[in-house]
Amino acid sequence: MNIKDFIKKRYKILIAISLLSLSISIIFLKQIGKKDAVMVFAATFLLLLEIYIASIDRKKSILLFILSFPILVTARKICYFASASIRLNYEIIYITILFILSIKDVKAYLKRSLKKDNTPEFKYITLIALLVIFAINSISFSQNIVMSLSETYMGLIAPIMFMLCVVSIFTKEDRFKIYYMLIGGLNLSCFYGFFQIFANRIPLNEISRNRALITFGYHNINIFAGILTITLPFIMDMILYKDNTKKEKRFLYISMIICLTALVLTFTRGAWMSFAISIFIILISKKYKKILYFLLAISLFLAKPLLSLMITRGGTTVSFFQNESVIARLQSIFTSIRMMVHYPFGIGAGNFESMYKNFAMEGYFAMPQSFRTQITTANYTLENAHNLWLQIGVEFGVVCSIIFFIIVLNRIALLFKNYSENRANFTSIVIFLIYTVLTGMEFNHKGVITETLIVWIIFAIISLNSSESPKTSD
Repeated sequence: MNIKDFIKKRYKILIAISLLSLSISIIFLKQIGKKDAVMVFAATFLLLLEIYIASIDRKKSILLFILSFPILVTARKICYFASASIRLNYEIIYITILFILSIKDVKAYLKRSLKKDNTPEFKYITLIALLVIFAINSISFSQNIVMSLSETYMGLIAPIMFMLCVVSIFTKEDRFKIYYMLIGGLNLSCFYGFFQIFANRIPLNEISRNRALITFGYHNINIFAGILTITLPFIMDMILYKDNTKKEKRFLYISMIICLTALVLTFTRGAWMSFAISIFIILISKKYKKILYFLLAISLFLAKPLLSLMITRGGTTVSFFQNESVIARLQSIFTSIRMMVHYPFGIGAGNFESMYKNFAMEGYFAMPQSFRTQITTANYTLENAHNLWLQIGVEFGVVCSIIFFIIVLNRIALLFKNYSENRANFTSIVIFLIYTVLTGMEFNHKGVITETLIVWIIFAIISLNSSESPKTSD
């Protein structure tokens, strides 16, 4: 699809999309302000354009959708309402329409996967089906069934639908196109974060104290840091192992500089630690074994000061027992366990915050007394568990948490059959496992599902790398 030819042939449609997007942004102008209205215009334009292109070329539509992750997420201010029972965002609207258009290809993929001789994919699809069944079952224990159903669709079912579209439409050779779109979208997020720093006139030495003002477009800085750390392995892997053209090399090196700058500016301890670990994993190969040994030797001498620097976010002197953020997360572990004991089949998606308030004291007294006497209790309750596995266990049930972990193990086992082509995927999954415990994430954080979509994209690529998918008619 040539861009110039596309514009010439369909300029009337593009004008119509532009006018409709402009109209929507004008309607919400007073409510959200000029800056957000501009982002709503861009997000609406891209959403409508991607839906239109999906009717012509679904593969290109999906690539554009992946590239536009950081822009589409900004439309939550007009599309996702935390107080409403039925919740949607732009990503869900697109995925739902895409899935309907791709239903034939998805059926064909499922038919291939459910053959008895296709053991890894058979187990994979079966596990996904069980995950969805138990997640839906948790809705029956919700205080707001309609809201939990909506949250389950947004955070779990829709991302799975998107994964099915990717694995049924793309082929193994397309994986680098997906990587470049992920990296391109990440760069856009980085630039938005840099803009926030300059717009808010935050000095570099004050960024750590003003992290709440810097979101990189993803509601809070920790969400962006998670997206950053699970995407960086693709940049490193292509720089170190792929035979790139000059344009590709230029793009990758510039992207690496941009992303590393953003990584430093996040002041997110889990992200810093995760990135350090990803470097060692990526370098595990005969080609770079000398460099790996050298870094391992250096790390023995620098581990203590670097670890101290990471834990203190570059110099914060608050002790471990007086750090409210750390203590709140530790209390969350005990509180979440108490909730899972009372509700082993879950409480329904979207109910963690309200239920946490009821169990916070139980969680506090569940901590060892010798520990409680030394800590400063956080003066706020948590909106989420800050640990994906606890979040799943509380909202969807203990069985769902176990099943999702088995799904991850299934993907890891499959990627080792062709590790050289899955090195970045393996690194990203390992970082995902680490980051979800160190810093935490959710399938859906107030309408932000980008991390979840990327994880399911990685799962899809592992399937593509294991067996060639037939091309569609797109």
